[in-house]
Amino acid sequence: MSARRTGWRAWRTAEEKVLRERYPVEGATQLAKDLGRTRHAVATMARRLGVKCPRQAPQTLSDIRDRCEVEDAPYGKGCWVWQGATGGLHHTPRIHKPGNKTIVVRRFVWELVHGEPPPEGRYVVARCRCSMCVNPDHLRLVTPQQHIRSVMKGKPKNSAATIQRTLTRIRRGTVRLDWEKAAEIRLMEGSCQQIAEKYGVSASMVNRVRLGKSWREPAIGQLM
Repeated sequence: MSARRTGWRAWRTAEEKVLRERYPVEGATQLAKDLGRTRHAVATMARRLGVKCPRQAPQTLSDIRDRCEVEDAPYGKGCWVWQGATGGLHHTPRIHKPGNKTIVVRRFVWELVHGEPPPEGRYVVARCRCSMCVNPDHLRLVTPQQHIRSVMKGKPKNSAATIQRTLTRIRRGTVRLDWEKAAEIRLMEGSCQQIAEKYGVSASMVNRVRLGKSWREPAIGQLM
């Protein structure tokens, strides 16, 4: 365990003794409350000590809630931050089922709330954008296209290949702006329409430049 992690503290011998005695019977939830630790920390230490507990998959929303922590920050009020198992490339919250099967916690929560599983081809995501939140009030159905747009929202779009294509267009004179003119626009006063007439572009383009949505400064080295 790393001491740099927030809230970390070394396990005392007395705590390990309590864990060995109670974990096989009670599991991690109640033990975490009594020891003042997270359920994830208790489960991790149990694995390191070789202490096992019969695996019981949650069956109700109350069971799901017991495996979460409610945090006000940084994701927003009311998030149920999952403390159980995760899986997949993006460490999605998952539940282990009998027969060595796993299911996504959000899809299971959706089924508990609505009485039927989510439609095939739809994703269940958290509108609070917390990757570990399983609060049913935060969940919504999206299509794969909507999910991709949501994931890509706010990510930098000025890749090295995009920068090189833009440089080629500037050299050929097929664009009316460049990064130097964009910097001038951000410093100028006046309406978007007035500035647009000066540079021969549309007012909407000037607005996008001012908001930083177009002609963002490339990273150091991308112009090399």
